[in-house]
Amino acid sequence: VLLAVAVYGVYANWELLKQNVVAAGIGLGALVVLILICVIRRKNRRKKKWKLVLAHEKKTFDIQWKKGITQVALSLSNAARKLVLVVKRGKRKTPIAPIAPVYQYFKIKPNVPLETVEEVTCQFKVPLKWLKRKDIPPAGVKLASYSEGQWQTTKTELLSKDEKYAFYSAKTQTAEQYAITGTQLPKEKKKSKGWLVGLLVVLGVLLVAGGIYT
Repeated sequence: VLLAVAVYGVYANWELLKQNVVAAGIGLGALVVLILICVIRRKNRRKKKWKLVLAHEKKTFDIQWKKGITQVALSLSNAARKLVLVVKRGKRKTPIAPIAPVYQYFKIKPNVPLETVEEVTCQFKVPLKWLKRKDIPPAGVKLASYSEGQWQTTKTELLSKDEKYAFYSAKTQTAEQYAITGTQLPKEKKKSKGWLVGLLVVLGVLLVAGGIYT
């Protein structure tokens, strides 16, 4: 829509634009930036609508992003008409970050009071390359949620793996923001070589003693 309006505006005001090349260039540049911002926001935002959702009925939203969050399912304690569910991915919006490394942040926003949301189930996938780079085992991935000023991890099930991704599912509650995190493997401590030093000392003492008595 913005592009069509821009084309029509240029066509309708071509003679005027030729007389104000600099101003026209600035305006065109601003329009391009605005269009890019809209494209990026749309890319990182998905929306699903339902005309009617019954109480305790589970509704599933397949987001179809290639990485990270891929599906959200929720149920409500009360029936609702015209339910809208928005899922956004992006940067952290909370005052503090999780302790563990984060693969992706996202938000889940229904247009109903949060207290009416009974349960939220998230399915997501994480590249094995990212896990390897961060020294995180596939079983160490957890979904974390931010609520009441703190991050908390929830029980996360490793569903399966293929040659590229590990797939997960986690049940949680509504929160201000969510994060896909991973617990790193403890670094192996180098084995102590104290026994070797002790052995060399003993051998040295024996050699010195042998030299004295010969």
